[in-house]
Amino acid sequence: MSDQRDRDRMNAAIEGAAAARGPCPDVERLLAFSAGSLSPKDHDTVQAHLDLCPSCSLLIECTEAEPEEMDEVTWKRSARNLDRRAAPWRSRPNRRAHIGAALAAGLVLAIGFAWWRAPEPPIDPGVRGAGFSAVSPSGSLTRVSGFAWMALPLAESYRLSLIAGETEVWEETTTGQSITAPPALLQPGQPYRWRVEALDADGRVIGQTDWTEFRIAPLGD
Repeated sequence: MSDQRDRDRMNAAIEGAAAARGPCPDVERLLAFSAGSLSPKDHDTVQAHLDLCPSCSLLIECTEAEPEEMDEVTWKRSARNLDRRAAPWRSRPNRRAHIGAALAAGLVLAIGFAWWRAPEPPIDPGVRGAGFSAVSPSGSLTRVSGFAWMALPLAESYRLSLIAGETEVWEETTTGQSITAPPALLQPGQPYRWRVEALDADGRVIGQTDWTEFRIAPLGD
């Protein structure tokens, strides 16, 4: 019996609160309230509704916040719920121009107050190549028979570039992770630099190794 009385009291309180706050204002009216363009009487009517309606109150807060400040709005509401003290709002200019923020906030409320987040930026091809590196040759060597590098996921082929001084002396594309140097290409005593670019199925570069230096020591060194 006691439980039923408690339910009856709660239902009566809910119905009373709904009747007291009345129907929710539309978006244009809330924006006008935020911009301060309502008449004093209309302003007081909307304010009385906001005092009893957390949903509309949240819409106002989101309207007056920049999109990147949504987390700040969340924190301020949590602070009020914890200690019931007013959050230290900063004075702001007219926010009527931020209609997009208000509509976004309404969408957030419709999906359960899940906060809006900007989509993640697309993956940078250079980032997708992170960890893609040359294996050999490197440093001072007595002989070099070929070049080898690590595999990169999503790569369909690899393009090797070899430079002597400032001149490119060899470029070759292969589907494997190694390639044999042409006979008589590499000269003892000459410093070289090389790198490999990973290509996707359309031939676009999706990663590249750093330039690697090596030198074949002349006979007698």
